[in-house]
Amino acid sequence: MPESDLSWRDYVDMRFEGLEKTIDATLKANTIAIAKAEQATEHRLTSLNEFRQSLSDQTKTYVSRQELEAERAARDSEIKALQKTFYTVTAALAVIVMVLMFFVK
Repeated sequence: MPESDLSWRDYVDMRFEGLEKTIDATLKANTIAIAKAEQATEHRLTSLNEFRQSLSDQTKTYVSRQELEAERAARDSEIKALQKTFYTVTAALAVIVMVLMFFVK
């Protein structure tokens, strides 16, 4: 205790008042910090939910493997049919060319 005209009781009361003010200020600051942290967490969770929803919406527009395989099988059969037609037409033209060459000589 500093040398002065204060009694021990006044000194302790003064120290308690100072500590009480410090504790009150700390509690107030902590309350504000907690409120800001809760608000930031809520904003983050909202953003995450929006992100999840956009991913969900995006995946709904994707083609499924079954649809893709069915489309591919259909295209493969169309290609095979076109190839068969091409080979048939090519063979027919070759026969026509040979026949024309036979008659031209």
